[in-house]
Amino acid sequence: MGWTNPGVIAAIVGGVATLVVFLRIEQVVADPMFGIPLFGIRAFSAGNLANLLGALGRGALQFMLIIWLQGIWLPQHGYSSSQTPLWAGIYMVPLTVGFLVAGPVSGVPTDRYGPGRSPPTG
Repeated sequence: MGWTNPGVIAAIVGGVATLVVFLRIEQVVADPMFGIPLFGIRAFSAGNLANLLGALGRGALQFMLIIWLQGIWLPQHGYSSSQTPLWAGIYMVPLTVGFLVAGPVSGVPTDRYGPGRSPPTG
């Protein structure tokens, strides 16, 4: 296993090749599933990049918290190694609920004030 494993390399090359073929087909068909020229719009590209970085950050946060809970905090507080995956998941529920609540709620200020403007202070 590892990055030099032929299966891993084949999967990466196959994924990139599939993406290139998809982009090429989308450029030549009459009714594409997705308009590639949308990425020429600066706000659209920046919004997609911000969403990508936010998703990577949330995923990294959850991944690191689970590793920390299972490997450090839970064993130090008396949980057996057979119970740490369950309790790590239980301890992650509030974070997940927070993400689920914050997503729709964060759209309210954008709908009210519009993109690119912050709400008035004071």
